[in-house]
Amino acid sequence: MKKFNWKIKTLTGALGLGFALVSGQAAAANDSYEDNSIDSVGTINANGVWVPDANSTINTGDILLAAVEFGTHNGVAYPAGTGLTGIAAVQVATIIPTGTTNTIVFNPVSVGIDAILNAFGVSQTVTGGGAGGGAMVALWYQASGSILNLDQSLLPSPGLSCATLTACIGQATLGTQYEVMGFNGDLDNIWAAFNAATNTAVVLASDPSFAFGTYNAALSVLYNNTGLNIIADAKNCSPICGAGDGKSDVLISGGINGGAGLAAGLTGQGVVATDDAQYSQTIPEPASLALLGIGLIGLGAMRRKSSV
Repeated sequence: MKKFNWKIKTLTGALGLGFALVSGQAAAANDSYEDNSIDSVGTINANGVWVPDANSTINTGDILLAAVEFGTHNGVAYPAGTGLTGIAAVQVATIIPTGTTNTIVFNPVSVGIDAILNAFGVSQTVTGGGAGGGAMVALWYQASGSILNLDQSLLPSPGLSCATLTACIGQATLGTQYEVMGFNGDLDNIWAAFNAATNTAVVLASDPSFAFGTYNAALSVLYNNTGLNIIADAKNCSPICGAGDGKSDVLISGGINGGAGLAAGLTGQGVVATDDAQYSQTIPEPASLALLGIGLIGLGAMRRKSSV
């Protein structure tokens, strides 16, 4: 899978005066998640009902909705029976033909991500941008029963634990709300797919090992219940970001794959593809916090000595 090569820039604290005093910038560490998901295409009608796409073509205004499950955090698998799940929902803003494929630019869903949840019978709301305020990804941490088995390598075997999109969305939104990402007015916010196919019938009929395009996003954190201090605007989103300072809170890079083998209960509700993605954000390096503690101890010692 081709992805933009976003390199992590680290900031290193400085020691000085023999007291291990740390400079104002702490060192930074990459915080990463890897997911698997199933992707559907449809719209929300005037009655707030999810209507699966009927023309087998992605068009302007269509909503792409995914049930998401993360297998690892910083390369470490979640303990059995726990995990991170959620939904991603974006709406097609522009389709730009590029030869035999397309570049597709997405916006947040106009009716809001809460309307997506309501359409699938989920009563809870998303904190931060849920009711049309820019949310595009909402995640929940589950202490038990989180395994959706969305890994595309399990197909065409019937490995999924949810047989319908309604069941998948319901299961993916259980637990404690963990993090919400999307657009918040940052000029660098963007979500776009490249070398993408718009014929969803072809995608659905193809093996999950076959790729139909990549996508990249530069998002802002709208709600943080991770317990981590996510550093704002610490990720370099060049070359796809907008006209801002070239930095964002979160980067996402993923690929759309075939959906052959998906259950009829899923495809009947508009599921056409499988998907895998990597999420990356920046947090303070744990070692830098230890150095900061040493620096404060040294500063305290220096002050006590000067007061004698």
